[in-house]
Formats: sequence, structure tokens, C-alpha cells
Amino acid sequence: MMSILQRYVDTPKKAIFFLMMVAALSHGLFWLILPESLVANQSADFRSFYEPVARRLLQGEGLTLPDGQLAVRYPPGYPILLAAVFGLAEATGVAENVVLSLFLLLCLGGTAVFIYLLARELWGHWWGFLPALVWMSYPFTLWLGKQPNSEIPFLVLFYGGFYIFWRIIMHPPAWYCYLLCGLLLGCAMLIRPAAIGLPILLALILWFMLSGQTWQARMRAIALLFVGIAALILPWEWLVYTQSGKIIALSSGGEASIRDGLTFAANDKGYREAILIPSHIQVLTNDLLIQAQLGKMSEVGGILAVLEEELRVRPLTLVSLYLFKALRSWYATDSGHFELPSMILQSLYLVVIVIGSWQSWHQGGQRRQMTLIIWLITAYFWLITITVLSILRYILPAIGLLFLLLPGILVRDGRSSST
Repeated sequence: MMSILQRYVDTPKKAIFFLMMVAALSHGLFWLILPESLVANQSADFRSFYEPVARRLLQGEGLTLPDGQLAVRYPPGYPILLAAVFGLAEATGVAENVVLSLFLLLCLGGTAVFIYLLARELWGHWWGFLPALVWMSYPFTLWLGKQPNSEIPFLVLFYGGFYIFWRIIMHPPAWYCYLLCGLLLGCAMLIRPAAIGLPILLALILWFMLSGQTWQARMRAIALLFVGIAALILPWEWLVYTQSGKIIALSSGGEASIRDGLTFAANDKGYREAILIPSHIQVLTNDLLIQAQLGKMSEVGGILAVLEEELRVRPLTLVSLYLFKALRSWYATDSGHFELPSMILQSLYLVVIVIGSWQSWHQGGQRRQMTLIIWLITAYFWLITITVLSILRYILPAIGLLFLLLPGILVRDGRSSST
């Protein structure tokens, strides 16, 4: 059996095809065995924003809401992709839900492929399968793929961009690779605005990792990266400015996301379960919700002013809130469902991740470099998640990268080969 498997996945091309098939089968099987009560699309953002905007775009109404206003609550990347999916379904006569499911499976398979390619750079061909298979079987990856969340196409673009980024560091390529990396990251940013700070972090990483080159060469590399990003981002920013006279940071939803992250325990939104939370933090979130309802937290400046006052009046409670949010980032759900089993399961994964990270760091070389970069990116997503609604779904991009370090537990050859 093992010899047959080796014959069919003994090259990178065969491995990519194998992983795409396994991803499709694993997610398809998960969809089939999922109880009827959990199959329904629970994404409120999809129903209220992404789908309506995509349909209006397909009808020639542009990136607008049903009332005709420019749709700026979220970036335009996902509605554009959905419009293409709906258009393909209409052109081929295939049911929309089938085409959408195939699109999601393609993206999910792509994430596994890029994780394999990255792991292959570190651990070699056969060990490269381990992080990809763990990612595909990870319960929260399977759960994410049960409905059309915007994170799914974001992940494949982000992982693709990061793969090229790693290749840039390890094997300085032709100039257009920097542009391609920037284009992929720009596409990812147009889907999930949480990636807005990633270019700065990656530019700093690039500067220090290319320390063997002249400062002019490093500046040129960073400039090309930003040109690729700007080529995607600036047209959207210009459209928003010309139609509204406002400059936004990818989307207009930043303030709302921060408010939701501060009032989540008091604002059930009609679908959230009661959250187990210390009483003093509950009182604080209740008070913050009142402040928000009074309009004192409508802008970032107002939010900061309210937080500054709370820091003066009850600093320990405010710090406790953010520590609680930091912890919830690793297991919580938007609805509050299944949080206890999620916490237990995540604890097991995190123990293994920490061990893998420790072992990878101590092996030195490229593996130490990758460990450092991954944890810097994890810190970034963790900080963003703490700032807004602190749920596992928002930190999931970092977890996929952390799985790259798992072979460190088993591999002791001290090499960093792609053979």
C-alpha cells in the first residue's frame, strides 16, 4: 500500500494533484456527515453584504448596495469573486450552489497545496505532507469551509503570497517575483482588510532577512513589493474617494469591528449565546455598549477617548477585558456556540504547535528563520484579533502557518531541503 502511494505522489506535481483531491474529499465528506441543523449558512455578512453586492455587480449596477450607495463596509474583492461565480453558473446552467461549492473546494485545496510547498522547502518532500494533511483535517478548517466565508479565498491568496515571499528570502528571484508577491497580497487585502498592516511587517522582515545584500537592493525589493500591492489597492481607494470624497483604510468597517470587539458580551445581535465571562468584565462591556448606543464610539477618536477614560477609572478591569479577549482569540466563535469543546481541542493543538516551534527553532538555519517569521505573523493576526472581535476564525490564517512547524517534533536531520 505504501509503495503504491509513493508511486502516485513521488513528485511535487503528483503531490499537488493528490492534495487537491484529498481536500475535496475531506470537505465533501464533512459536508455530507454534518447534521442538518448545522448545514445552513450562518454567515450574516454573506447574506447582508457580499451576496447582494455581487448580484448588483453582475447586473451592471457596480459595487453598490440595494439603496444605490457605494458598498464600502467591506473591500470589493469577495463580491467580485462571487459575481464571477454567479456569472459562471448562469453561463453554464449549473446550479449556483454547486458552482460556489466547487469554488470553495478549489480554494481550500489551494491552501493545502501552498502549505505543502512551504513545508517541502523546510522539511523535504515527504515530511511536507504532514502540515498539509493536519491542516485539511483540522476541525476548524473543515468548519470554516462549510459556508462561503470570505476567509476561504483570502487564505489561498495569502498563503500563495507568503510562499513567494519565502522563496524571495531563500532564493532571490527575478524582479517580477516581487511584483507577483505584492499582487497576491494586494488581492488578499481586497478580500480581508485585516491584512492591511501585513505589507509593513513583511517589508521589515524582508529588510532584515536580505541583510547580505546592499541597502539599495533591499530597498528595490521592498519597492517592487509595494508596487504590486498598490496596483490592486489604489484603484479601489481612488473609486471610493471620487464617489464619496473620503479616504478609507480598505473598508469603512474598522470602527464597527472595534466596537463589536468591546461590546460582544453585552450585544447578542439576536444570534449570540450568553458568554461565560467574569462579572466585572461583563459590567464593563455593558457600560461600553451604553456608550456606543449614545454615539460616543462612532469614530476611532471617540473609541479611544472612552477607553482612555476607562483606563483612568478602572484600569485593572480594562486590562482584564483585553486579556480575556487575547485568550478568546484562540477558541471563541462569533455565535458563542461550542466554545468549551473548542477550547479543549485548541489547547491540544496549541501544545503540539509550541513543541514543534521549539524544536524547529533549535534546529537553526532556515527552520529557525521560518519559525521567527511565522510567530511574527501570528503576533500580527493575534493583535488584530484582540483589537476587533476576538474569535478563532480571525486568527486561523496564522494557525495554518504554525502547522508548518509540526515536523520539527519528528525530524532531526538538521537539513532544510526541498528534496
